Amino acid sequence: MATLHPFSAYVRYRKNSVTKHGVHSPFVFELITEVFPAEKEDILPEHIAEDWRTECFLNKSVINVTDLGTGISGPRKISDIAKHAAKKPKQGQLLHRIVNHFQPKKLLELGTSLGITTLYEATATDFEKFITLEGCPETAAIAKKGFERSSLNVEIRIGDFGKTLKDALLSLGKVDYVFFDGNHREEPTLDYFETCLPFSHKDSVFIFDDIHWSAEMESAWEKIRQHPKTRLSIDLFHFGIVFFREEQLAREHFILRF
Repeated sequence: MATLHPFSAYVRYRKNSVTKHGVHSPFVFELITEVFPAEKEDILPEHIAEDWRTECFLNKSVINVTDLGTGISGPRKISDIAKHAAKKPKQGQLLHRIVNHFQPKKLLELGTSLGITTLYEATATDFEKFITLEGCPETAAIAKKGFERSSLNVEIRIGDFGKTLKDALLSLGKVDYVFFDGNHREEPTLDYFETCLPFSHKDSVFIFDDIHWSAEMESAWEKIRQHPKTRLSIDLFHFGIVFFREEQLAREHFILRF
């Protein structure tokens, strides 16, 4: 059963994951000690992303959600989307810390939803350009309100990623940071990855959401981490992180306790 997959995957993850004491890479050791620790969460007790989450929690308005990834669409309360679809504070704050650590200037996000995660990312760096892609017009309209309220110049583009992704990449020129959270199926995930690769550089950071959500997503993650351009990958269970460090001759893969 698909619903049991994340549980069995988590059991495997816990069995195979290591702490900082099992890491010998200076690059990764710095991340695991300075960026990843959960106790770092208390540095953002009143972040604007949580203000926006609370507002969405309280919003009982119904919008017509168009899910181009699953093909399942229909009416949903904004409060339900905020409760069930939005990233948890722990995950949002981790993304904030990652962005804050690497200070990317050109950012791309696939899957805006209500914009809660976007707010965490956008407030962590003085970006030159941030484009976020969303397939559902009504969901995007809600997210846009959150960006405007926070005075963040995040550009949101609406439509099927197969049509909007390439143009977004051309607008950015090169990407320093990409967060893939738009379609939890293997073929589209790999296609988006390959589309973004020519716009990456040796210091780019690619983050994939829900890499253990299903056997299909685990297969996609396995192919991504074994791609010839991937020099270093980190499995944090909820997120998979890829680096293209050309100076790193030996390919490395870490499963880290988070």
